[in-house]
Amino acid sequence: MRIAALLMLSLLTACASKVDLQNLPSASYSCDDGTYLWVVFEPAAARVTLPNKQVALLPQQRAASGMWYQSSEYELRGKGDDATWTARGRSPLACRAR
Repeated sequence: MRIAALLMLSLLTACASKVDLQNLPSASYSCDDGTYLWVVFEPAAARVTLPNKQVALLPQQRAASGMWYQSSEYELRGKGDDATWTARGRSPLACRAR
């Protein structure tokens, strides 16, 4: 009985998390090299879906103005409709919200 209750609780938690993601602000960005990014803005991170369908979670950083999210692999900065996307080892890309 106890295991069944724990299983049910974990399933409900997983479902609640999925619903929450659908209700968060999001944006799509088109970059100068043709890269397309889909970004869901969580309370303390940005969840970025890359062109290869990989999802990167970038923790929010303190920005003087605008937005700044960064992980060890990626960085997303921006203000208004303009953003800069940087993948480790590559030059920054200028991007614009669509």
